Amino acid sequence: MSNLSDMKPKCFTAEDVFKFNEILEEAKDPQLLVCNDSIFEQSYAQSDRIKTLPYQDTCWAMEKVELGDSNEWDTKRVIIVSELSFQSMQEVVEMSVALTASVSLEKQILHLLSHACLHPRKKHARRPHYLLLKNNVKKRSILKDIQDFGINLFGTSLTDTVPVNVNLPEEALFYVCHNCGLKATQDFFITCPKCSAVYYCDETCQTEAYHQRHRLECQKFSACMNKESSLGRFCFEFSEVCSQRKFTKQKLFHFLKCHEVFDQGLWRRECQLSCCNDIPYGALPNDEKLYVLPLEGVVLQSALVNSISIDEPLKDWSDYYNLRGFWLDSPIAGLLHYPLTLYWIITTCLPKHYPGVFENMKTSHSVEVHVLGAEKEAEMFHPFLELARLLSPLKVQLHLFGDQLVHHSSCSSENLSFSTHPGFYHASISSVSTLPHIAIGFNAGLSAYPSFKETLEILLHQRSPVYCTDYCYLSLLHSRKALKKSKLGSLSDAQINPFHCPFRIFTSDSNLPRYSNAWAFHIKSLN
Repeated sequence: MSNLSDMKPKCFTAEDVFKFNEILEEAKDPQLLVCNDSIFEQSYAQSDRIKTLPYQDTCWAMEKVELGDSNEWDTKRVIIVSELSFQSMQEVVEMSVALTASVSLEKQILHLLSHACLHPRKKHARRPHYLLLKNNVKKRSILKDIQDFGINLFGTSLTDTVPVNVNLPEEALFYVCHNCGLKATQDFFITCPKCSAVYYCDETCQTEAYHQRHRLECQKFSACMNKESSLGRFCFEFSEVCSQRKFTKQKLFHFLKCHEVFDQGLWRRECQLSCCNDIPYGALPNDEKLYVLPLEGVVLQSALVNSISIDEPLKDWSDYYNLRGFWLDSPIAGLLHYPLTLYWIITTCLPKHYPGVFENMKTSHSVEVHVLGAEKEAEMFHPFLELARLLSPLKVQLHLFGDQLVHHSSCSSENLSFSTHPGFYHASISSVSTLPHIAIGFNAGLSAYPSFKETLEILLHQRSPVYCTDYCYLSLLHSRKALKKSKLGSLSDAQINPFHCPFRIFTSDSNLPRYSNAWAFHIKSLN
């Protein structure tokens, strides 16, 4: 037998070798030769069906081991197909045994691959996104057959004109099983029949997940899914496209390209495919274009023609677009949802929850806001100038704190003063001498940041109103749990923010609707 250690991937463990040795013992069964010849041949005959199978986002590896003396006519060739993983033990998908004298290596590979796709040892039928052939194989002779299955041959050194990679259809997206984490195309999964929010490989995974944790979250997920249509309901002409579940970063890229704003001005932070995402927050080079859009750029350079009373505020995007004279096909809301969210919280939420603070704000003719965990907000002086105009004649003082910011800065225009402070709020607040009327964390995700405790202790101790927004209802549940554990405060009931971003955020782990600044809530002190 060949030395297995020479053939194993670098990520193999002793546990893997033991598992493969078990497979090799199984391969010694003489009945497998008969079984392989008939069944595997039948699988290869179903090549048309294989071409329609769901994709698993993984790489399968095929390697051979020979049993017996290579000089003997009855030497057995064992080929094992396994799923490569850099996080856990290699998973054997299937194995075949053949006599080296009677079956060519290439034929055995194709027959085994066919059978592994149609009848894997675990889960149901699927194709791997990639295939790695680990031994010396005449790859040219089987390349076309593998590509006909829609599988990429990984690591080939072929130099001929035959393309190595098979492109997935544009609509092919990978989703994740809510139980085992297997990643595959949507047609591989079933969804929870009650909430329709999460995916499972099969009923086994569904049952396991339900008993482990999903029974505790299913009803809440169902309530969130019931809000899907409300969260995606906008006045914009592009709403139907941008609120789809499959509105991926690639589709956002094409949308921004269509409007000729991608990677320009303030839009440089608005797509994950932008070349500016590696630039630290607060260090984005100046771009005179700002909004890029011609009409919007001109309008947003000037003050409001008609002032708005903070006692009769704008209610939604339709009101704002009418006020500014923007067409409903304009994507400008994709930039302005941060200042308009803060405007809505100050003019609509604050009077309900903290009427005394709201009256003090009006009496002092000013409002001071502390922005927590600021990132790209630190580069939004001009969008926040629109907030100040909507709140005029109040003077607006914004202090933005964030450990991802690279330097202090300060600027002002009209009735807005805007300052950035690198570092956590609790470590940097000493640089500001006045208390805020309101503190806000955009897309807060409190449970993911342990530092929120020290910041909240300061704000709640001085009785400052603290508001947060979040992308997703699931994040709200985690934040509620984290706050309860901290014993500092509790979350109010969350509201849908009428000024949230109109671009849905695609995620592979669930159908739960996600939008930037989608949900808003405030934190109530326990004291």
